[in-house]
Amino acid sequence: MTRPIPAQIVPAAMAPAESLAGWSEDGRAGRLEEHEEAVLERVRRVLPTLVRAVVEQATSGLAPRVRTGGRRVRGVGGRPGRSRNDRGRS
Repeated sequence: MTRPIPAQIVPAAMAPAESLAGWSEDGRAGRLEEHEEAVLERVRRVLPTLVRAVVEQATSGLAPRVRTGGRRVRGVGGRPGRSRNDRGRS
């Protein structure tokens, strides 16, 4: 791999990898149809988490490091033309 995998994506990708590794050991005697169903089931189970992790990483407005959680940014949201220090002074 030429670039590091973002930390947010690693656990989302490891969950299906671990589950699939387990199936590859436990399902050795299974038929092709059983393997297909087991793999699809495991991947579908984690797909929403994986998609969310990738989209949050790829979309700066959704990335957790960028979100403000609805909190105001200091000095933003006051009345125009007045600084934070001028408030309350007449």
